[in-house]
Amino acid sequence: MFIEQAFKAKNDFWRYLIGSLIIGGAAIAGQFIVVFAIIFKLFSEGKSLNDFATIDESNFMTMLDSNLMLFLLLLSFVFALIAIIMVLKGFHSQKLIAITTARKKVDWKRILFAFFFWGIVSSSLVLIDYY
Repeated sequence: MFIEQAFKAKNDFWRYLIGSLIIGGAAIAGQFIVVFAIIFKLFSEGKSLNDFATIDESNFMTMLDSNLMLFLLLLSFVFALIAIIMVLKGFHSQKLIAITTARKKVDWKRILFAFFFWGIVSSSLVLIDYY
């Protein structure tokens, strides 16, 4: 049933190729926000773009507040999700739910069962490894 949904949508190869490029581009565009925030901080401190070139990875992550840096880094995933939704609707004529399930609604009981099952398995393995 789930595989049959692939035949209901527009699934030409070029649609996947262009869609992948759009989603990747959106994720990269979201990462530029971090770079612009760092450059803005450098300019506000009176430094130049030459100082930006000398920043190594450990200094890059500590340039901004840790919570702000986390928010800005996760923002690229928001851009990618928006691009996925746009590509699904624009190129493939599908809804987001069509790529997750063949049913009319999402079965939250199954999702919660899997979440707790793997949470227990992962926690058990960490505890076993710890002891």
